[in-house]
Amino acid sequence: MTNKKTIKFPLKIMLIVCASILAISIVIACIFGFNASVEFGGGSQLKVEVSETSALNSAYAKTTKTLKNKGLHVESAFVEDNNDGHFVVVRLTNKTIKNADDIRAAVAEAANVDVSKVSNFEAVRGSLTTNFILMLSLSILLIAMVVFFGGWLRYGVAGATTLTVVYLGSIIMYLAALIITRVPISSGSLAVMGLSSIIAVIASILVCEFIRANAKTKQFEDHSVTELVTEGANGAIMPLCVLVAFVAVFSIISLFAPNALVKLTAVSSLLGLIVSIGVGLFVGCGILIALTEAAEFKKKLQVSKNPNLNKK
Repeated sequence: MTNKKTIKFPLKIMLIVCASILAISIVIACIFGFNASVEFGGGSQLKVEVSETSALNSAYAKTTKTLKNKGLHVESAFVEDNNDGHFVVVRLTNKTIKNADDIRAAVAEAANVDVSKVSNFEAVRGSLTTNFILMLSLSILLIAMVVFFGGWLRYGVAGATTLTVVYLGSIIMYLAALIITRVPISSGSLAVMGLSSIIAVIASILVCEFIRANAKTKQFEDHSVTELVTEGANGAIMPLCVLVAFVAVFSIISLFAPNALVKLTAVSSLLGLIVSIGVGLFVGCGILIALTEAAEFKKKLQVSKNPNLNKK
């Protein structure tokens, strides 16, 4: 009989780690609040009109530098060309601007334009409202129900519970990672949240599919639950590596983009990869082992009390 290599999936330790990360994120959120982008949390916007196209790059750099030197937080800046002219548009997370006129004058001097070409600070209303949070929560719960029902039909209660916990857990842990790292919550980071939860569920599905296909075969009939899950996890690594490598390469390339929002989305993508693999493989496998072993133990108890059940 060959020795079987097993990977340890210490569920208690992983749950303690997840709970610790979640607790830290709650403390940080209570102290510093959520770091939402201007798109979601609101902020301010400033426009600087530039007469010559050749001066746009210089005006862009000097405007953002001046605003930062004045203690303002520049989230993003871009060039806008339309029929009215050429503009450097800067978005700030600051909702109230003190000494706005003095700052406008400093920007005009740095960008070498007349102060009349520098707009007033316009308020940007964020979309992170109670209705938005409610609709997002309902959507997540609805998807969780679909995941559970689909998993129950194919893998039974243990598989369905594992997939659902992995789906919800990956979302919770990703949001916790955003809070701890202070990466802004934006449409890009929410899209990454969806992608990371999908990758996490796919990782668990690959393991469940392996067990479903091989649990009753002669090759694996003498394997324990832990050994079966380990074999499934080993088999899931290769397709996951391809998927993760694609997202990782895209994220790393995006880190060198000039746009700050693109860089932040790239950082959130890397966080999402770590969360999806950690939750999808390690936490998911630990939960699957625990639930399957509990189901087998319950079945053995029932058989011991009623031996006729073993004949079915």
